[in-house]
Amino acid sequence: MSQTVFSFALFCLVAVTGDALAAPRLDKWAATNVGLAALKARYPKEYRDLILKYRPYVAKFDDGIWYVSGKNPFGGLGIKGGGVPIIEIRDRDQKVLKIYFAR
Repeated sequence: MSQTVFSFALFCLVAVTGDALAAPRLDKWAATNVGLAALKARYPKEYRDLILKYRPYVAKFDDGIWYVSGKNPFGGLGIKGGGVPIIEIRDRDQKVLKIYFAR
């Protein structure tokens, strides 16, 4: 009986933590493409300018979320205003969580 309970508890532990320990489902290239498609859907008229102004776009993975962001065109020169586009994508289901501009 105790072996059955132990086995069940171990199974539950693996099931709960398995998703957190799994490797990302997307790679950098795929996450970037999902992010840029979301940016285009959100800003169809400004999309071309956003791509040219903030390129290259990079994707970084942290705690189940991909962060796709552009590069600051001013390179940290202390110029105020604006910000780079950042797209947050949940790796598990490729859902776009947020699109915002940050400094």
